[in-house]
Amino acid sequence: MARGEHFLKGIVIPGVAVGLDPATKEADFTLAHKLNPNVPVMSAEAYPGWLRHWGEGDWKPTDMTGLIKFYMDTHKSFSMYVFHGGTNFGFTAGANGPSPDLTSYDYGAPLNEQGCPTPAYHGYRKQLAAYLPAGQSLPEIPAVIPTMKIAPIKLERWSGIWEQLPAPIKSPQPLCFEALGQNQGMVIYRTRLAPGDKGTLAITLHGIATTYLNGVLVKGMDIPARSEEATLEVLVEAMGHINFQGEMDADRKGILGQAKLNGVLLENWEMLCLPLSDAWAMNMPLTSSDPFRSGGIFKGTFTLDAVADTYLDMSKYKKGVLWVNGHNLGRHWSARGPQHRLYCPAPWLKTGLNTIVVLDTELTEPQTVEGMREARSGTPSVAKPSAK
Repeated sequence: MARGEHFLKGIVIPGVAVGLDPATKEADFTLAHKLNPNVPVMSAEAYPGWLRHWGEGDWKPTDMTGLIKFYMDTHKSFSMYVFHGGTNFGFTAGANGPSPDLTSYDYGAPLNEQGCPTPAYHGYRKQLAAYLPAGQSLPEIPAVIPTMKIAPIKLERWSGIWEQLPAPIKSPQPLCFEALGQNQGMVIYRTRLAPGDKGTLAITLHGIATTYLNGVLVKGMDIPARSEEATLEVLVEAMGHINFQGEMDADRKGILGQAKLNGVLLENWEMLCLPLSDAWAMNMPLTSSDPFRSGGIFKGTFTLDAVADTYLDMSKYKKGVLWVNGHNLGRHWSARGPQHRLYCPAPWLKTGLNTIVVLDTELTEPQTVEGMREARSGTPSVAKPSAK
């Protein structure tokens, strides 16, 4: 892989092709051949789109027609990455620095996350077919994978995060997720505050944090004044580890190092670990939880006469995780977007009774969930080619 001259020097293995990233002009190939003579050179990653992060705009596939024409006219080998979109089921979505990736790995690929051809696929197929030798043709396209609608599913408040806590781990100073033997999910950091003036909690953390004082949500890290001793809780959610380049080695989740309030070191912490396992989500007991405290766990059932792929619309929920029949479909964050529907493949559904569980860190009341035929409403527009 290479995107500049310094990437190309001295990397060749005799007889092994050099892969460029992505190589959009003849000069890129010329330079690679000059620095690494006598081996093949190809475009190893020609991007039809790019991954998306929470809070960004909607999918914008790249128009690859010009680049494909260059490769074909000049007889270059190339790999379109990615050709088939995918899904970051469970907690497999990574992050680029502080920006966590969506559950969807659609990527603007010619074959979408479900595996069905997009308008771009048909366009590229027609373009490539023009280069076939006379008398040859492409094989038929496989039948489109069916999808189904599911009527709105009613859920009930089953429990709450605060009623499903494990025994605490105690430490003078807060420990990161990895030091606690956990790499995903949530950790609640709890300590006691002495009476004092208002102030801003000074901590370094990786993840999405929500802060509570005596069970009441506070704004950011701004802690109100207290006339008596109070309980501080910081709920930190891991939202994907950095998945490439050197920063991977230093990516720890949770509170990193000391925590201070108005310059005073906070000590004697309890840490309550919530890895959010599938078994935990599906088998937790029904509890009479605090109906006014955010962090609700909602459960419901629905019956199907037949199964097919579907996209569960989470737009009525805010932020959390979705399970269907014990399978973690991934994170939803409809309050931020751009993804509002989670892909559920047919093999994870059953004829007869199905069970759905939603954890939402912001809601207190259950909402309905509906199965849709498409990943999103409307057709994504095509953007001009852009740099990685």
